[in-house]
Amino acid sequence: MKEFHALTIEEIERSIEQLKGDGLLLEEMGFIAEADVLRCRFLGRRINIKIDLAYGAEIDPVDSFSSKEVEEISNLILTKLRFEFCNNCWEIF
Repeated sequence: MKEFHALTIEEIERSIEQLKGDGLLLEEMGFIAEADVLRCRFLGRRINIKIDLAYGAEIDPVDSFSSKEVEEISNLILTKLRFEFCNNCWEIF
């Protein structure tokens, strides 16, 4: 099973696109030195998801989030990817 920090920007973007109904929205994509940044909102509050070339993906809250909420966001993204992977596996058979 893939860990959050190992996700690519494409995987994260695909997951976010499918999570609109769960309150996760991509507002803008940006760049800082050595990292891509996805500026998002989760249930109306701002978060950034940074994909660093050396360290991988991480959730960086802008507004106040508990560590449990940050974990919930990463789990939502990972779960959506696993579900997508499983659906693609069924198409192969």
